Amino acid sequence: MRGLIILGDGFEDTEALASTDVLIRANEKIIRASVMETTKVTSQCGVEIIADMMIDDCHVEDFDYLIIPGGKASFTILNKDSRVEKLIDEFIKENKLVASICAAPHLLGRKGYFKNRKYTCFPGFEQYCVGGTYLSSQGVYSDDKFVTAQSMYYSIAFGLEIIKYLYGEERKRVVELSLQGKR
Repeated sequence: MRGLIILGDGFEDTEALASTDVLIRANEKIIRASVMETTKVTSQCGVEIIADMMIDDCHVEDFDYLIIPGGKASFTILNKDSRVEKLIDEFIKENKLVASICAAPHLLGRKGYFKNRKYTCFPGFEQYCVGGTYLSSQGVYSDDKFVTAQSMYYSIAFGLEIIKYLYGEERKRVVELSLQGKR
């Protein structure tokens, strides 16, 4: 399967890179898309990466799921970008998985996508979510086509939960054991 992760300057390093790493180890194809003016994107900690493509070139039909990391970018850049909003809407309209972590779940919650659902996010960002039940004690949570995680601490569990959503508990467990150096 192919996943799309969207990045803007200030994305949270661990949330983007660790979850991507976990998914690649599960043989997923992850495409990084920049919302900036170039493919060069700078993380919250100053690490520069080169994205695979620009957000303008992303088409929902080319991907099976969307990943949105948190960090400063999610509430200073992504939340003001109509292309990000449109992409989220298209993934949801096509009934595809949208996974978001830390502050990023507010990008979905503010539009009411968590109404009648349970979710988690970085404490304080639940105030921007319309409807739904905020699970403050959950590190990672899945509900319908949404996977949410509370903070960068849960980045590996977030990646594993995406695998579980896509392939089931057994595949998740195989990848989890491989991450631990076990077979």
